[in-house]
Amino acid sequence: MVKNIKPNYRTRAINGIAIAADRADFESCRVSAFKTLYGLSSVLQFELMTFVLNRYEPIYSSHVKDTEWLISLRRNPHEWFELNGRKFPMPKKTGPADSAFIFSIDALLWACENGNDKTILASSAVCCIGGTIDAMMTNVWQADAPLAVKTWEAISVGAHVSGEDYENLYGNTLLENKAALAVGKREWTTIVDFLLDRNVSGLRDETTKAEIEKGMLLWQESEMLLLS
Repeated sequence: MVKNIKPNYRTRAINGIAIAADRADFESCRVSAFKTLYGLSSVLQFELMTFVLNRYEPIYSSHVKDTEWLISLRRNPHEWFELNGRKFPMPKKTGPADSAFIFSIDALLWACENGNDKTILASSAVCCIGGTIDAMMTNVWQADAPLAVKTWEAISVGAHVSGEDYENLYGNTLLENKAALAVGKREWTTIVDFLLDRNVSGLRDETTKAEIEKGMLLWQESEMLLLS
């Protein structure tokens, strides 16, 4: 928990991320992250997004050839967006971890397109952050429980799954796998550390609590996906 900081809305929100991470409640991590980021400078939010993307980038590069473009995109997403819009090279085949990372890249570029809208910017930032953390968790899950992942993939596309296959998944989903949960806790704690290092709780702006809550409700009504 965050200590020795004068309580305010953002301090409580950062505390919320830390508490939720400790109990592996990653949806609540996203809610608190949105409340923390809403109204902050776009510079800081883009810094956080690219910081998180960089943590999965070496893993992605080990799966996919020719990822020099990704370095350029991460280093200057606005320039990339001006030249390419939301388009970027897509691999012919991806696993669930890399698919989550691709969603995060798209969220970053969506934030570039809508950076003047506080609600879309904050929600896109959290989609980028959460998606990348999901990618890191899933990557570990794939290594630790490949049969469970194979069954989950089959279920997700409506394929026939035998009783034996279900047994592989039982008690070993992404949010039950101990190795994956440990990664999720670690990465959300890293987000807390990033926010504290930049004294986010001490930043002031004209955003009101009511405005943040209204934006949060709008995002939740859209199932916490990218807002249009």
